[in-house]
Amino acid sequence: MIHFYKHTLPSLLILSCLLILLAGCSPSDEVLSAAQGKYAELVKIHNEVVEAHREVEDDSYDEALSVLQDDLNTIQSYNLKDMSEEEITLLMSTMDTLIASYQDYLAQLGNTKKEEDAAELTAIPLSLTNNTSFSFDLISLYQKDSAGARINILSGLESLSPTQSLTGLQIKRNAENTPWMLTLETTEGVTYDIELPVETYTEDGVHLYLAYDSETGSITV
Repeated sequence: MIHFYKHTLPSLLILSCLLILLAGCSPSDEVLSAAQGKYAELVKIHNEVVEAHREVEDDSYDEALSVLQDDLNTIQSYNLKDMSEEEITLLMSTMDTLIASYQDYLAQLGNTKKEEDAAELTAIPLSLTNNTSFSFDLISLYQKDSAGARINILSGLESLSPTQSLTGLQIKRNAENTPWMLTLETTEGVTYDIELPVETYTEDGVHLYLAYDSETGSITV
């Protein structure tokens, strides 16, 4: 379980009172530019948190993020050109604190998303037997949308020869049943890509038998 540690934010009510008491000359262009840049940074991290919040099911963040939204709305209500440089400096300090709070929640939301995704995965044991006349020196198992993460299961091992079996493999089926791919490369350098219908596999596991279809020139399972 993730625990939330809420930052002690400067009271915007106190800030409002201070703005009334402080007095000074009109702010310089440099100070205005710095404040506008800080506000843009605050809005950017706010939008990132909003998007991350939409991706998680956990509703325990709702109240804290609502408070941050109220604080942001208060910040938006100020007109920088009507403020002194001292007032703007105080306002920028408040924005820094809000940005830090948003950054903390962004990290927490990211961790929550990973935990929720992991909870949706079903581990499925898998093994296969080579019933073709080919020998394979590359076998990869990977989610269809994650080809960049694939590795060669046979790396450092002997080729998988005809009639041999490979056990101890595992795939993880997610809630959307994203297909998995089985990529095979023969010792002659011919590659075969096979899409595995993981929605039909159970937690008990599945044994795949590789066969060669001479009519289509493809390998089937």
